[in-house]
Amino acid sequence: MKRALFPAMGGAALVFFLAAPVLAENVSHPKAALQTIRGHEEPAFENALAPRGSDGAPKGKSPVVAGSATAPANRVTLASDTVDWVFGAVNFKTTEAVNYNQVFINGGTVNKRVVGGIHQLANGDTGAEHNSVVIRGASVSSVVGGNAESRKTGHAAAIGNTVDAQAGTTDEGFVLLGGTATSGQGHATATGNAVVLRAGKGMAIVGGMVHSRGGNATANGNTVEILGGVVHGVQGLGVIGGYGENNGGGSMTADGNTVVVVDGSSTGSIVGGGAYQRDNGKASASNNVVDIRGGTIGGTVSGGDTGGEAGAAVAMNNTVRISGTPKFDRMLLLRGGVVNAAANEIEHPPAYNRAASNGNTLHMESAGLPVYELGWFQKLTFRLPATLKSGDTVLTVTKAYLDTNTEIEVTAPGLPVQTGDTFILIDASREGSALTGTVAAASLSGTLNGHAYTIEPSKTQLALKIGAPATPP
Repeated sequence: MKRALFPAMGGAALVFFLAAPVLAENVSHPKAALQTIRGHEEPAFENALAPRGSDGAPKGKSPVVAGSATAPANRVTLASDTVDWVFGAVNFKTTEAVNYNQVFINGGTVNKRVVGGIHQLANGDTGAEHNSVVIRGASVSSVVGGNAESRKTGHAAAIGNTVDAQAGTTDEGFVLLGGTATSGQGHATATGNAVVLRAGKGMAIVGGMVHSRGGNATANGNTVEILGGVVHGVQGLGVIGGYGENNGGGSMTADGNTVVVVDGSSTGSIVGGGAYQRDNGKASASNNVVDIRGGTIGGTVSGGDTGGEAGAAVAMNNTVRISGTPKFDRMLLLRGGVVNAAANEIEHPPAYNRAASNGNTLHMESAGLPVYELGWFQKLTFRLPATLKSGDTVLTVTKAYLDTNTEIEVTAPGLPVQTGDTFILIDASREGSALTGTVAAASLSGTLNGHAYTIEPSKTQLALKIGAPATPP
């Protein structure tokens, strides 16, 4: 549409034309018409709620795809009714990134997927940044904050996208992804994406996910928070801060991701960062954090998990923190930095190279918890609760694989101790249980709340014994 900027004056043909700007949209259904949007695959996205005009031919593109933090591009709301797809914005045509779009699901049913913003091309760079999805009350099956995909050539980046599942119902196959990036021959990057689960039941929750078949793949600095709900991950799925696979010769990195569990239930895997190289490139899952403050936990908890078919894989400086009063299934596997000998293959017991898995820490602030397996940690730090009594146990383990020269640190703010007290840091004394590995010599003695202490390891226990009052220097 064009309009005259100034009317013709005195019969002169002095006329200027200005193209009217295309404005961002507030789209709400059931009022808004549903569309059929054509992407790069058949069938098309039918029965889709999206900004008006997203159904262009031969490929779809929303009239406005990019906004800013103060002026979002589009705001799409589903209030009721049943649809198959919901998109904050789509771009299957050009290299313009899809940024700052918002989706709100307040009611109704979404049969297939909700996506805050999707940018997908056969060739060319793609980007999906700072898109958001909020689930306030609905039945949904799959949610993605931002999706960038360069199928053949070009780089893909999903940055700063968010998903907040506040209420509603979800099916058993429910999947939440903060941001996902895929590239055929270029780099794939997913950083700074976040997912919060407050309610619902599902199979997998991932902060940031990447896949590349040629370039480097990076899933760094993503976050997942579990404040409620149930995650029943199967076949290795569950809660993952940052995850990725590389099927080419490039690197795969999942570093600096965080998972926080405050409440709810998880019976699958909880992994801070997972990096898997299916060819001969390098893989790294390092500096990730799993922070468990409550909830009911089963399956596997790992700070970092990595593997490579032929290239080098490392899992360094990952941390698992446990505090509060969580409930652990006695078959739980508690691991620090896991390095698979080959993809999807874990050695038992972990006979790993210290150069590949190092600096991984278990930080315990809780007590009285059972696990089946403890391993892949090179450092254990215990912050004993002030309510602990002599003879109490911090962690009961069936299979405890300590590293060679495991470092141990003990603090106990507010815990009164006296000569003769004994606290069992790790108990593997049940029939069929075992504790292997050694403790670093420098960790075998120290002072705690004014008393000297010794740590006495055996094949069945790791005991902390309180000695005489420490002599002032």
